[in-house]
Amino acid sequence: MRPLKTAIHEQQKAGGKIRENWLALLASVYFSMEDFQAMRDILYQLVTINPKEQYLVNLAAIHGQLGETDKQLALIETLKDDKRLRSEQHLLNLANLFMVHELPFKAASLLEEEMAAGRITANKRNLQLQSQAWYLAGNYDKALAPLQKAAETTGEGDLWLRLARLHVSLYDWPGAEKFARKAVQSENLKNPGDGLILLGTALARQNKFNAAKKIFRRARQHEGSEKWARQWLNFVDSEQQRLAALQ
Repeated sequence: MRPLKTAIHEQQKAGGKIRENWLALLASVYFSMEDFQAMRDILYQLVTINPKEQYLVNLAAIHGQLGETDKQLALIETLKDDKRLRSEQHLLNLANLFMVHELPFKAASLLEEEMAAGRITANKRNLQLQSQAWYLAGNYDKALAPLQKAAETTGEGDLWLRLARLHVSLYDWPGAEKFARKAVQSENLKNPGDGLILLGTALARQNKFNAAKKIFRRARQHEGSEKWARQWLNFVDSEQQRLAALQ
């Protein structure tokens, strides 16, 4: 490394233009040494000579490595605004940075735009991230579609159950019933008792008491769900008695 630094110093001393490949090589050396502060300084020189996307992305990554996430976000967002951010991974990094900085609306909007353009793959992980971002942004309605697409694509019971819970957040009991039933009917739901409790709850909230009791009796047979199932059975019985007394 010393000969390289000497050559760069001599070039600077002579007032000549520093060769880009020398600086790029020195940045790589600092990276291998995990001297990220020195690498950051070299990258600043590189982007002054040639502000190409890869140098700016590397500089943003080093800011992140050094805990300078505000500078990292500013650089990446500038690249996006200039339409110079094209890599799927870089776009996903920006979405995750928005989430870290508690900007879920920006993350969700970015994911929606880039998936529509085909620059971000609409796979399970990315769809879940989009749904989570819309949810945290307070837009529960828009959180539904990406999560439903992820569930339909994978057939995973736990995704159907998450979708049912989203419908509960919207007090959409028919929707909660529909997707909780899909979760329960799947063969890969990790905790079937949870799905049965949610399905029974959705039925009870629609005054489908007899159907709800059948589901809660099934839930009672699953470890970890017995207590909730008993409580709901007691609630349903009391509701049936209360409504009968009003007639």
